[in-house]
Amino acid sequence: MTHRDPFADGLLAGVLVGGASRRMGRPKHLLAHPAGGTFLEYAVGLTRVVTPRTVILGAGAELPPALAGLPRLADTVAGAGPLAGLCSLLAEARRGWALLLACDMPRLEVATLRALLDAVRGCPNPDSVEAVAFVETRGGRRRYHACCALYRATLGTCAQDVLHAAGGRMGALLERTRLLALTPSPAQITQLENVNTPEDYARIGSIS
Repeated sequence: MTHRDPFADGLLAGVLVGGASRRMGRPKHLLAHPAGGTFLEYAVGLTRVVTPRTVILGAGAELPPALAGLPRLADTVAGAGPLAGLCSLLAEARRGWALLLACDMPRLEVATLRALLDAVRGCPNPDSVEAVAFVETRGGRRRYHACCALYRATLGTCAQDVLHAAGGRMGALLERTRLLALTPSPAQITQLENVNTPEDYARIGSIS
């Protein structure tokens, strides 16, 4: 029996650039990536492997010249964090799925993004899934990697409710969804680490 591709209605990727970068002291999306270009160019390069449709989430931030033509979406609420960017992404996606990606994971690999998509494709009932994310359990607490995750576009209303009623926590949204939780491998945990400070940035120089 042939199953319908769960991404037949489209996959829209959105890369977040709207953060204040207070701990870094300068815009993280413009940091030079050891493999060439900027953090943002690296992230967009990853999304372009899995979907032809990518947008930048966050208005006002300077973009590298190579990405100046990409569509941009302003956050639904300025300064409200990644959930506000996700709300804009889900509204633009309309139907199908959206891939949310932070720009500050310079070790991330395409295979990890494909693992998210393959999890949906391999699900016996893909229509029962509303989100897919890597989840770690540490000390009895769950850590959601919500900014490298898939979201069904129909979550838009729920995301707006969480944005306004639950302090804008991405984890609060995932806790309200029919979540397909993936346990990351040690290599994937490393890939999902964010670069937040100059010290973090200094440690990525060995990437090639």
